[in-house]
Amino acid sequence: MTGFSRTRDILLREVLGRIQNKLQEVGRLQPGVQKRTIISSAMEKDKGRDRRQKTKELILDSTKHVANVVTPPVCKGMTTLLRSAFDKNFEIPTVTLGSENWSTAFTILKPYLLKIRNLKPVRVSEDGKTKYVYLNPALLKGTSADEFLELLRSQSDTGEVFQSISVESVCFSYDNWSHDQVLDSVLPDDIEKLSSYSKVGHLIHLNLRDHLLPYKDIIGQILLDKIPSTKTVVNKLNTIDNTFRNFQMEVIAGENDTVVTVKHAKCEFQFDFAHVYWNPRLGTEHERIHCLLERGDVLYDVFAGVGPFAVPAGKQKVQVLANDLNPKSFEWLQLNIKKNKVSDYVKAYNLDGRDFITTVVQQDLVARLESGQISQPFHVVMNLPAIAVEFLDAFWNILHGKEVDDLNILVHVYCFVKGAENYKKEALELVKDQLGFQLEEDEVNEVAFVRNVAPNKEMLRVSFKLPKIVLTSPKPVNDGPSPKKRKVSEVTEDESSV
Repeated sequence: MTGFSRTRDILLREVLGRIQNKLQEVGRLQPGVQKRTIISSAMEKDKGRDRRQKTKELILDSTKHVANVVTPPVCKGMTTLLRSAFDKNFEIPTVTLGSENWSTAFTILKPYLLKIRNLKPVRVSEDGKTKYVYLNPALLKGTSADEFLELLRSQSDTGEVFQSISVESVCFSYDNWSHDQVLDSVLPDDIEKLSSYSKVGHLIHLNLRDHLLPYKDIIGQILLDKIPSTKTVVNKLNTIDNTFRNFQMEVIAGENDTVVTVKHAKCEFQFDFAHVYWNPRLGTEHERIHCLLERGDVLYDVFAGVGPFAVPAGKQKVQVLANDLNPKSFEWLQLNIKKNKVSDYVKAYNLDGRDFITTVVQQDLVARLESGQISQPFHVVMNLPAIAVEFLDAFWNILHGKEVDDLNILVHVYCFVKGAENYKKEALELVKDQLGFQLEEDEVNEVAFVRNVAPNKEMLRVSFKLPKIVLTSPKPVNDGPSPKKRKVSEVTEDESSV
């Protein structure tokens, strides 16, 4: 019984008390019956499995919220990873099992097992006749070995399979701890810890705050060790280095290999993460748009990137014209079109977004109008949240003199809203202001929340039907100040495309 508390207050009394109350509720126990005899008397009155199951459930209910007490040693302030510093011995409660009815015993023991990374909770003797099962020490805290053994035996017809409970000294190493546990062990308590990271193929992308920079090397090495299939860890530097909004980064652990392969929406994408931007958090939003598309529809993707909207749409046999200003994005977009065998449906362009709308989109719409191919829906995706709304006025007059009554063009434009109490209303007003037209209620298909980007900063999508007057008329002259427009080079990483 060494290593176990002899008090019954924390676990055994609570469990037995619950059983007593439950039995009183179902009329199987008269008030005043001693708690020490509850389990045995209940079993005598009902030998069936259902009664033993009720007992088991009551025991589990009292222990299911207990935390694991097996944690790594404290190594605060470590900046160069020393894996041996994370070795630590723990006294682990160990159940010895006989040679029969192992499957029944494991079913009973499963909720109490010690669940630690890279640790097998069962050890087999050399002759194979005995098994030793490691238990979570926290679940036995407050009861003695004999008492817990009694609880285990009460749940089995062959209770003798549980031979004994002892304490075994087990050495845990760096390999047994998760990345969160090791980071908590290393980083000082008085600073904000690493809040998140992005996994893109074999690469982990970090955006470390200044107070974590002294620990960047050890953070990178821990993530490289602990996150499966990781080969490279990069940290974003503070500058956006050119017109195409891709950011500078440094490799802080692993191979200097930023060309990644990502599976997304039943497609496979390849690109150089150092030269193009990919946001792995918005797969759900991509799927929402894909669900709006049907075979034969037309999609104009104004800021296509490497193709997360365009390529899966091609798989749906949607006719897609996809554009991106970044020559590197354009190259990878072309490769991904070919790689996913959608060349018959997706065509790529390397133009400014405004030029793409006023030339490629305009010419394609005119050709379809003149050939009568306008029965299908047309979709426009504008996926550069920081400035996409500033391109909306490019749609004015692109179909001057054309009959567009039967033309249905649905625009899906993404934007950011900061500090607004009603952010959906604010997003719609932003779209109306930049379009230069007061959309009617029936012209607005949806204002959808996409994600929270930062405190008091939301990303939204406004989906609306392009009005006939916008398509066929010159933009009205505005006597007031024009809405401020930013250059693409002013866009930060968080404001980049989906």
